[in-house]
Amino acid sequence: MVWAMIGKTIKESDLIVIEHDLTSPSPGYTSRSHVADLKARLLEHYSGKVFQQDNARIHTPLQAMGFLRDHRVRVIDDSLPNSPDLNPIERIRVHLKCKAYEIKPDNE
Repeated sequence: MVWAMIGKTIKESDLIVIEHDLTSPSPGYTSRSHVADLKARLLEHYSGKVFQQDNARIHTPLQAMGFLRDHRVRVIDDSLPNSPDLNPIERIRVHLKCKAYEIKPDNE
């Protein structure tokens, strides 16, 4: 599993490779490996902007969300449960649609 950053002011981001959790009963990516990766790598790159992740099961347990909350990482958390969608525009579209409904445009 990998992650990277995109943004208006970020010109380039390393591709971060998350290690398998070999201590888990079924080796793979676990919330434990995700939290370890966040501790080791996210905070050095995090600049106070909104952090986005998909809702893969390893991202949503209490320890992962607790780590983000404890370190005051602002998270977009309005995605569908267990959605692997990595396209940031999908999340932006939701917010734009809500704003459009708020201003009630007259399209006639």
